[in-house]
Amino acid sequence: MENLVKLPQLFQAGSGWSYSSTGFILMGYLLEQVTGLSFDVLMKRYVLTPLGMINTGLDLPRRINVGRASGHTVENGEIVHADNDRLSMFEGAPGELYSTVQDLGMWCDTLFACPLVSSHTLQLMFTPHGQGTAWASSWQYGYGCFLGSGFRMHGGRTQGFRSLIQQYPEQKVSIIVLLNSDHMEVDPIINAVEPLLLS
Repeated sequence: MENLVKLPQLFQAGSGWSYSSTGFILMGYLLEQVTGLSFDVLMKRYVLTPLGMINTGLDLPRRINVGRASGHTVENGEIVHADNDRLSMFEGAPGELYSTVQDLGMWCDTLFACPLVSSHTLQLMFTPHGQGTAWASSWQYGYGCFLGSGFRMHGGRTQGFRSLIQQYPEQKVSIIVLLNSDHMEVDPIINAVEPLLLS
């Protein structure tokens, strides 16, 4: 926490936005302080258990997690096991989570039905609050997701892994891609699957 406090402020509150894993770490610490519960317990009690997401949880590198996929990367033209992500050192909030396509399907369905939060809160999440980044300049950004024409998405990339969730609210359909290699591209998969879902 002391290291986060020492980081320089990028801009005045309310004057801009920047996607940052540090921001999620800080939010997790705040939740722990306010509730008096660990992030692991918070997630299980208020999100994972109510949704039946039994194959999702806090991913600690030294914990034996049966069935967990190993991440892969390419070094000197050879596929090798990837190192742990820097966030894996945080055993508290938010650290990193493991999940499955089935569990993430439950999560995606929740974003259509919103049983965990009010419809107003969910609407704020999908309301544009800023313009996209350099790689997504034609998109807008809500709270936690990028907003395109007819879809919303959020993806991730870390050592050994790629992921993406893309949702189509009008059709109530989601595409979930989890890859345990960081050298593969997600876009060709989306481009191949999307016409099948929307035709």
